[in-house]
Amino acid sequence: MRLSEWKPPVVSQIAAIDVSVCIVSWNVWEDLRVCLASLFGGDNQARFEVIVVDNGSTDGSADYVSQHYPQIRQLRLQGNFGYAGGANRALSVARGRYLFLLNQDMVLEPGWLEAMLNAFRQYGDTVLGCKALTTDERVLHAGGRIAWPLGLPSHRGHLEADDGRWDAMEDVDYVNGAAWGFSRTVLERVGWLDEGFWPGYYEDVDFCFRARDLGVRVLYNPEAVV
Repeated sequence: MRLSEWKPPVVSQIAAIDVSVCIVSWNVWEDLRVCLASLFGGDNQARFEVIVVDNGSTDGSADYVSQHYPQIRQLRLQGNFGYAGGANRALSVARGRYLFLLNQDMVLEPGWLEAMLNAFRQYGDTVLGCKALTTDERVLHAGGRIAWPLGLPSHRGHLEADDGRWDAMEDVDYVNGAAWGFSRTVLERVGWLDEGFWPGYYEDVDFCFRARDLGVRVLYNPEAVV
């Protein structure tokens, strides 16, 4: 949905559950399999629902989810609506007080969800990102920054050693949309992701800038790791 079409989601059971985890999927069923296993395999104490939006996959991804995870709410779209389009459709039906968006290729470390919820409890209505590591344990991103005057974005710590330099909770310019979250209150204030960024990239930066313009903090949380 374009920003001009924004209307707050009408949900009859707001905060009926703690968390909604929304995953946009498109034609990478093996990554999705590992992602879901890490999500459901953790010792998560929060009540959470999982919503998978399938962007018209042709590799059997949607059938895999239906067969192996009947508890997941799946939206099968008749085409590829991109990251923002898929995310918006998941958010429009989500019931949680806290809303998380994951890429299908993220693998959650144990305690990820609790670490994100603890940060929300401490800092309130914010936009939260997390520490992402590569498969060889280097930092993929630790929040984002914008270099002025050119306005060029970059990931903090990109491909550097995870040696403690990125272990502080900090305000950042933006957080990466591969694994992030915000409260329902923030969504209602900021609005949908802008689907003009198609098929992906920069919709997370844009959302964070709109949030910061409204006085909402954007925080990097190193205790939550993917």
